[in-house]
Formats: sequence, structure tokens, C-alpha cells
Amino acid sequence: MDEEVRQLRHENAAIHLSGGIVRLDLYRLFCYFYASKAFSEKTDGSDYCSFAPLRGEFEKEEVIRILVTSAIFGRRFEKRFISEGGPKELSESSDIGILQENLNSEEVITLNMREACNKIIHAEHIVIDEEEPGNPYYRWMKPEVHFYSSPTKSEGWKATIEIDKFVTVFSDLASMYE
Repeated sequence: MDEEVRQLRHENAAIHLSGGIVRLDLYRLFCYFYASKAFSEKTDGSDYCSFAPLRGEFEKEEVIRILVTSAIFGRRFEKRFISEGGPKELSESSDIGILQENLNSEEVITLNMREACNKIIHAEHIVIDEEEPGNPYYRWMKPEVHFYSSPTKSEGWKATIEIDKFVTVFSDLASMYE
């Protein structure tokens, strides 16, 4: 096989780290949270509502999928950004939420981008904040997610991420790699 053809096939098969893909998922993440309340307002509150089961089946799973994949890409983007000479302080100074390093203590610290990614990736239990005014069909997701290092939520750490801040910081970083 000719060397040029081999090189061309290699380039076409390569997976490029695209900020556009991540930004699309961030858009979807934002939409899931802000459409959640609108969906809850459209339900009739009965078992016969056609879209409530779809929402119940896929809404949280999609949010968690996007958070985990975004965190993986976020760590890769950050590594690339720093290796290209970007200031490390940029990722360390971002404010995405709070971290309670020990659930036996009330002390919390600001959660930066790098740590937010790590906590998302390593969490053993994820809880999406919800508002539920009685009937579970009327519940909706609030734009805040809690990540725990323990499935029992009684030991280890807890990270709370504000979705608006998460989307803003990651969108800005990902836009550098489109």
C-alpha cells in the first residue's frame, strides 16, 4: 500500500478532540434542566400522560451521561490548554460550585473546574436537585447536582455543581478548540 494512502487513512480515522461536540452536549445539558419545569407544567398528573414516562426514563440518565463525558473532555481540554502555555491559574480560579471535603465537617471550599471534573468522574453517587410539589409527575430538575464519594452519602466528600456555572466555564474552554 502506498505511504500517502496509508497516511490519509490514518488521518481520516483519527479522533480529534472537538470543542464543538462538547459545546453541543453543554447546550443539551442546559436545555434538559430548563425544559424540565416546562414539561412538569404540561403534564396532567396522571399515569396516562404520554410524555411523562419518557421524561422519567431518560431525563436524569441523559444529564448524568453529559456531565460525565463533559468532565472527561474538560480534563483533556485543560491538559491541552496548559501544555500549550495557557495559565494553570485559569482552571484553578474558576468557580463551579462547592466542595465539602469531609461530610463530618461543615467546612466547604470553592470547587474549581479541575476538581469539578475529578469529582464528577470519581463520584459513586449522583443526586440531581428536584422540586416536587406533591404529585411526582409535577417534579422538575433544579440546576444543581450533588456528587458523593460514597454510595451511602454518609462519609467521604460531597461536591455540589451549579449547572449554569458549569456550562459557562466549560463552554468557554471548549470554544478554544473548535
